[in-house]
This record gives sequence, structure tokens and C-alpha cells, in this order.
Amino acid sequence: MLAALSLVFGLPVVWEFWQTGLVPRFPTAILATALMGLAFLLGSVGLTLDGLRRARRETSRLVYLSLPAVTGRPVTRRQAPRQTGPADEEFSAPEAEIFADAARMKPSRQVRARFAS
Repeated sequence: MLAALSLVFGLPVVWEFWQTGLVPRFPTAILATALMGLAFLLGSVGLTLDGLRRARRETSRLVYLSLPAVTGRPVTRRQAPRQTGPADEEFSAPEAEIFADAARMKPSRQVRARFAS
């Protein structure tokens, strides 16, 4: 709508400039330019928001699909959705020892200074 309004205001100004080489209605040209810029800005914001809406809808569908199915019998225990990432039992003993050592280590002064900045 803003782009159409910009064309309505801007085309006569451009036509007159094409014929005479002068722009007597300079404020109208500025208005048409501002309206077209606003139309592009709002269009890009709309596309961004639409992408976010689709991503959130897809995420909520995936969470919904991770829930257990509804059956006629009573539920005895609640099933939590699986966490993403490696589980503890996926590591061999040496790998688990490496991670345990890394968790016990204190960061050096250089590392602490980098995170503090």
C-alpha cells in the first residue's frame, strides 16, 4: 500500500523531470522517496517476523510430537522429552575421565581475564 502511494506521488514528479529536466515539486519527491523506503523497511520486517512465526510453530510441533501418545489406559509415569546432546552412557571410561578432569580444573589467570572483559 505504501509502495503504491509512493508511485502515485512519485511518477508525476519523475515524468516532469524527464520532460523538462527540472523538479519543481521537490517536497513531493522527498515524500515519495520516504514512502518507498518505508515500504521496503516494513516489507523486510514482515518477512523476518513471518520467518520467526514459522520457526516457532515448527518448534512447538516438534515438542508436541515428542510427548507420549494418548491411550485409554492410565499413565503410570510421565515421560520427559529427550534432551539433545550426548548422554553420560555414550562415553567410554577414558573419555568420561577426561571430562571429569576438565570439570575439576580451575581456569588460568589468562582465561579468567578474557572472560572478564
